[in-house]
Amino acid sequence: KVQIGHDGLTIVKKKLAHKLPKLSPADIVMISGCKDSQTSADISPGAAGNTEPAGAMTTAFKTVITGHTSASYNYVLQEMRSFLKAHGFRQIPQLSTEQFVNLTACFFPEAEAPEPTSPEKPPRQPTRRALTIGINYLDLQPGRGRLSGCINDSDTMVQIFQNTFQFRSSQIQRLRDDNPQTMPTKANVLAGFKWLTQGVEAGDELFLHYSGHGGQQEDTSGD
Repeated sequence: KVQIGHDGLTIVKKKLAHKLPKLSPADIVMISGCKDSQTSADISPGAAGNTEPAGAMTTAFKTVITGHTSASYNYVLQEMRSFLKAHGFRQIPQLSTEQFVNLTACFFPEAEAPEPTSPEKPPRQPTRRALTIGINYLDLQPGRGRLSGCINDSDTMVQIFQNTFQFRSSQIQRLRDDNPQTMPTKANVLAGFKWLTQGVEAGDELFLHYSGHGGQQEDTSGD
């Protein structure tokens, strides 16, 4: 597990070999909104450039990636942290990977200038899919667990997928709890995961975005 600490240094956390799950052959990179000991915050309308309620982490990501589409992993994370700190948020986004990655490499490689291609047509075009889940918990009372910016965050991510990363509408699937047809039930979420990963091969690009309540489980392994 590779993490970038709050001081900008790379931290490598390892477990004993017999405690490690089987590694995925994919290069999995996760950006979370805060440290495990923190809570991700919302941004009120009119703050940090937003006109509607939104998540602080999603707003920071949008600000950084739309301004620097070819930025590195390290640049994206550090600029997100700087954005949040400048707007008075204490949360510290974390970047974790299952396998080692070059932190100076482009966060989204296709955003870089394309490599010269040979006249020979590749046998298969890479599959690109994105699943975004936004849950405001509209069945709960205000002040008792209901959120206000998660569906807006999902809208933001769809805009980033389409306008910054050039995804087509058919490559994006949404789950949100303000539409009976797209409710993020357990069955629908599992179906979304199946759609996202079905038939993928080496070189394919998959994105998963989630905005809503989260939970945490204490690591008691002692490592």
